[in-house]
Amino acid sequence: MKTLRFIVKRILLMIPILIGVSFIIYFLSNLIPGSPVDAYISETTTPADLERLTRKFGLDQPIYIRYWNWLLACLQGDFGFSFRTGTDVAAMLTSRIGPTLLLAFCAFTVSMIISMLLGVSAACKPYSAIDYISSGISFIGSGFPVFFLALVSIYFFSVRLGWLPNSGMSASATSKDFGDVLRHLIQPTMVLAISLSGSNIRQTRSAMLEVLNEDYVRVAEAKGMKRRVIILRHAFRNALIPITTQAGLTVTALIGGAVVTEQIFGWPGIGTLLMTSIKFRDYPTIMCITLYITLGVMMVNLIVDVIYGLLDPRVRT
Repeated sequence: MKTLRFIVKRILLMIPILIGVSFIIYFLSNLIPGSPVDAYISETTTPADLERLTRKFGLDQPIYIRYWNWLLACLQGDFGFSFRTGTDVAAMLTSRIGPTLLLAFCAFTVSMIISMLLGVSAACKPYSAIDYISSGISFIGSGFPVFFLALVSIYFFSVRLGWLPNSGMSASATSKDFGDVLRHLIQPTMVLAISLSGSNIRQTRSAMLEVLNEDYVRVAEAKGMKRRVIILRHAFRNALIPITTQAGLTVTALIGGAVVTEQIFGWPGIGTLLMTSIKFRDYPTIMCITLYITLGVMMVNLIVDVIYGLLDPRVRT
């Protein structure tokens, strides 16, 4: 029952946050210089055509009325139509969310595996070769921006060596076999994973070092318990609390990194669609994407809170 109340409390807190974020994003997106009508301007466009488009998009109304109408429509499941293409926004996102989730899941999984292995190994053998290697990877992930790592990766693995493709999700838009998608997925996944691993490696190493210096670890060692059992069964489990918190923060960094990575590698996800929508001031698409992203981050944070509560029951009170 405590866990259920804990989850319900977190869900109720998500509602005003979601509305507040949508309010801020809507007003900020409308402050972008220019207008969606600008994309339709040509040599034959007349002032009457511009006025007609302005009324069609509802831009002749005050911004607070437009936001209220948009919010009411969203509550009914209607996210509107794209100003740029005229297609249903929800349908556009449905076709783009799959590649983004695939890239995000692979990058997050690889990042956590790298962080766990290197962080735990570095903590168990401080100032050893593995510790220096993990520190180097951590420095690269934290010190270099995602776009720089992506460009370096493209230069070496695509231009110089020719091992991996540098753009798209597959060689052909009509046929997408597993091997082809996997080859296109390797570079963006590794670039994102290394970028995310920077802070995760340091956090894992720090958490493990703190736990390994606890008295109960020394008592277990004095009793003759195997080092591997102490690390995996006792130390690592207690170190999971700060590691889980860091994993939740990683998701937020993952979103920003995915947008940049999708742009550089031409990955057909919602990040590429978001940048195109911002360029053309496509307000319905911008709002729908940011709403999906915000909801996704909040759901991940909810899962992290639940896991945190299971690891440490004191946070459920």
